[in-house]
Amino acid sequence: MKKAIAGADTYFSRWKLNMNIPGVIISTVLDTLEGIYGTPGELAMPEGISKITHIKGLYPYVAPDDTIPSDYVSTGLVKD
Repeated sequence: MKKAIAGADTYFSRWKLNMNIPGVIISTVLDTLEGIYGTPGELAMPEGISKITHIKGLYPYVAPDDTIPSDYVSTGLVKD
């Protein structure tokens, strides 16, 4: 059985985890694909989906009026 050795590069340390290696790899792949194929276009909105504006944190969703501060208002997509 192999064991971690203090001072040696035999374990996955916190600083290696913080490097976000998977994120860097995916970002590089996406940048390369964008360079080859260009920036992707907009996605079409599927049928039966609507965009709504509502007050954050309330369910069922409540439409805001003019007295609600914008910090409490959000938009989202819902199924019709």
